[in-house]
Amino acid sequence: MSSPYDNMPPQGPYQGGGEYPPPPPGQPYPPMEPTQYAPQGGSGSYSPPPPPPYQGQPYPQQPPPYPQPNYGPGMQPPYPPPQKRNNNGLIIGCVVALIIVLVAGIGLVAWAINQPDDNRKTDTKGTPTVEATATAAPTETTTTSGDNGYPFSTDQAFDEPLTSDTSTWYTGSGCGFKNGAYEMSEKEKDYYLMCSRDTNFTNYTYEVTVKAITGANNTMAGLLADSNNVEKTAYMFVVSKDGNSYGIYKHDEGAKQGDQFKILKENDLPTKISFPVRLGVKADDSELTFFVEGKKLTSIPRESSKGQIGTSILCGSSPSTADFINAKLWNL
Repeated sequence: MSSPYDNMPPQGPYQGGGEYPPPPPGQPYPPMEPTQYAPQGGSGSYSPPPPPPYQGQPYPQQPPPYPQPNYGPGMQPPYPPPQKRNNNGLIIGCVVALIIVLVAGIGLVAWAINQPDDNRKTDTKGTPTVEATATAAPTETTTTSGDNGYPFSTDQAFDEPLTSDTSTWYTGSGCGFKNGAYEMSEKEKDYYLMCSRDTNFTNYTYEVTVKAITGANNTMAGLLADSNNVEKTAYMFVVSKDGNSYGIYKHDEGAKQGDQFKILKENDLPTKISFPVRLGVKADDSELTFFVEGKKLTSIPRESSKGQIGTSILCGSSPSTADFINAKLWNL
């Protein structure tokens, strides 16, 4: 039985305002409210964003990890004074112990002199030799060569160059076809934008090429996966404009204020990338696995069973745009 959500309209952006005309009739999806995050960055390098701000409120003070003593500066803890002890018994005990040690030592020397030479040798022929071998533990970025069978299927659902308008991709506020690419534009600093294609997919490999990113170095752009128009959740896999870093984030509009933008993973890329660059995601029954140029980067548990795919941009410290081409999807 088909689901009523299998052919949902493409998901619109989560930020109002932009250069593109409103969606044509037949695409009745209301705009989402903007969701804010707070990236930090400097010129020439990208610093991953910290967790979302508490709406202008300071971060709560954490309690100390253990109870603090009530001592003033320079004071010592009130330990009880040492008690006096009678030393006579201790002296007698030491003398007795010394006599026992001397007697035992004389007997041991006498026994060793009377033993044959063979009993005093250590057999090393039968002693196994253990060689220590250091093995590096795998990390989330261990795959650096080979494609591991990517894209894992020959059942291709679509191959779209994104050079001209199609009815399957959202066009409207902040997203549209321009200059031979699908362009996303975000003018508000520290905001992110997500736009999707109109069809739900279950298990799939999805790939899109980030052609170029303009804006500050801490601007990030990339793909959108498992975007759910009903639950208002989506996953973003983005790379920084300077080509050094990546981030995996979850948008959850149903979460409490301050938790709607969740940082799942942030790290440096194994090697610096240049644009255009292909980004991919494999969505199976248990995981979302992410790829750069067909090579595995990392994975996270998958929390949903299907969703729409698309593109996303995280605006840095200045107005930003990102251009996308060559969107492809294979059913698994």
